[in-house]
Amino acid sequence: GGIAMQPVAADHTGDFPDGIDDLDSDEFLVDDDFEDGELNDSDRAFEEIGAALDSASEGFTVYVAEGDYTENAVVDTQVDIIGEDQGDDQFDGVRLEADDPSQPALDVQADFMTITHMTFVGGDEAAVLLSGSPGTDNVKDLDFEHNIVVADDGGTGLEGVPMSQGEPDDGNNIVDNTFTV
Repeated sequence: GGIAMQPVAADHTGDFPDGIDDLDSDEFLVDDDFEDGELNDSDRAFEEIGAALDSASEGFTVYVAEGDYTENAVVDTQVDIIGEDQGDDQFDGVRLEADDPSQPALDVQADFMTITHMTFVGGDEAAVLLSGSPGTDNVKDLDFEHNIVVADDGGTGLEGVPMSQGEPDDGNNIVDNTFTV
């Protein structure tokens, strides 16, 4: 027997990267303004959040530049998602809006993550769904801070189905967010 160790979260004490050349080997940069040449020259540059999340390995950091992203992203690997700017309201900053309104803008299926400085805009359902990994049905040790979560008409902002919300051992830190309709 031994002690089970969880992945170590990335250290986000530095500045947001200035560009592709400023990334470490375990970091990706998403920017909706990338030109085709920039994308072709780097395997760490993406125009879509979901594509970066699909390519990221456990322990990676996905930095998202200010802009508008319309997609339904799923994160099923322990990565950190760091937005460049939360924005002053739901209309600016790093903005992820659900492309398919019947699905969440972001579906979180992994533990031990940091998600910060983003704006999430939902459709008919949740803007952010904490669905948990298969077999666990919950999300644990999530740092969800400094985000704006917008529930569209009839939808919800942040939803856990099911989630150990409120349980003393879940380790979730959901603070300093703005929830709005």
